[in-house]
Amino acid sequence: MRKVSVRTIAAGLGISPSTVARALSGSMPVAEETRQRVLKAAREMGYRRTVEHKRFLLIVSDIFCSGAYDRSLIPEIISQCLRVQAGLLLVTESNLEELKDMPFDGLFSVCYGNRVNRFLAESFNCPVVCFNNYQCHWENIYSVNSDDAGAISAAVEHFRRAGHRRIGLLAVASRDFSHKRRKNQFLAAIAERPELTGFLYEISRQSDYWEIIRTAEADAVTALLLPHEGFDLQLLKTLSVAGKKVPRDISLITWENSYISRNVEPPLTTFGQNFSAMAQQGVDLMISLLNAPRQQVADVSVPYRFFDRRSVGAPPADSQPRM
Repeated sequence: MRKVSVRTIAAGLGISPSTVARALSGSMPVAEETRQRVLKAAREMGYRRTVEHKRFLLIVSDIFCSGAYDRSLIPEIISQCLRVQAGLLLVTESNLEELKDMPFDGLFSVCYGNRVNRFLAESFNCPVVCFNNYQCHWENIYSVNSDDAGAISAAVEHFRRAGHRRIGLLAVASRDFSHKRRKNQFLAAIAERPELTGFLYEISRQSDYWEIIRTAEADAVTALLLPHEGFDLQLLKTLSVAGKKVPRDISLITWENSYISRNVEPPLTTFGQNFSAMAQQGVDLMISLLNAPRQQVADVSVPYRFFDRRSVGAPPADSQPRM
């Protein structure tokens, strides 16, 4: 692919290179009509700045930083852009129309709706790197994902080694692709170990945890996996009120929540997404794509971190299914 320069754009538009440079930098006045022509041509031609002047956009969901996940990942992306001395602007998904007025070299997306990411992939002549969106497989769009399958399999194996044979998954009641994917990964991990039996229990913010605990007790489940942040406290509270001790009566592994996991009693054994590694690999992937735009690149899978605390023990000696 031929490198597109300021002179290339100027020749194509029949204007001076200095006018193009001013329009792209935004540092000096240029007629609005001319600026829009330059920006449109730069996008269509695939213009990229020199390495020391890269500018990226980070598209975030409209519910900006609403949860622990976003609050953990987004600062790491910002930090990694500073590492490579690239400028970074943040835009929410409802303000995508503003992108037509912004010259940039690459897009990062922390949006989970396919509509937004498909729009980015189809509308801009630059690489798009998404985080934790396994459905992004279109041309010029790539993803950096936490290795859910590896973490779920490792959690099941941790329970198995502790002696558990009847293991439940607290699965979020949602049609969301990632939630359905985790259910299937859990069932696959159970199927790989013939001595184990798996159980699925769906939860939501409005779930009756009493009913879930009664059902799990009737199923003689001795270990529960909760691969979602934010549901820990309600489960722990209900177990406590029901007189159930962790891990004496039931063992737990959850997804790491830095505000909760280590600060409850007992501290929770967890798997945590490695946000710093995700951000670093995402930014490095972007730089690599800009330096060699036609290379074949696979999605990146980042292993979880394991925090072995005190919520997993041996199963109760008298655990038997209730008839």
